Amino acid sequence: MRLVVPILVFCLAACQLQTEDEARAALTRWLYPGEQLAFGAERRCVAAAYRLSNTMIRARVVRSDFADQAVWHIQRGQAVALQHPDQTPHDLSVALMSSNLARGLGLITAATGPRACMTDAMARGTYTLMMTPGAMLIYDPVAYSVVIADFDRMVAVYLRTRY
Repeated sequence: MRLVVPILVFCLAACQLQTEDEARAALTRWLYPGEQLAFGAERRCVAAAYRLSNTMIRARVVRSDFADQAVWHIQRGQAVALQHPDQTPHDLSVALMSSNLARGLGLITAATGPRACMTDAMARGTYTLMMTPGAMLIYDPVAYSVVIADFDRMVAVYLRTRY
């Protein structure tokens, strides 16, 4: 019986791509997450939503206004934050795909792959953020993760997929 509990704990941990603490730590590299609103994880995906405690972004992410400039950083394995007051994260991802199809597809996969880890309410909220002009899109090509942050609503969604 003593052996069953550690094996069960190991199996549960191995069955998730990231734990809640690991997802928060990943988001903390770029933003200031506060209260966790939702979390879902499976072997191939993670989806988490947070209230933001601050509107600033950390210096650990490259900010870019242009897709071509973002592609340059993404090709070097750097996380990039894209934001434009008149464009949605969806618009920015389309511009990234138009600039470099392979890199753009990586972003789309990272953003859509975690759907299996979301509740319907979280999926609707993520869609709303994707269609919000001025919301920020952060893409990390190495971790296959995407963050969509809306500083007006003070919320962020963290999405990660294995592929």
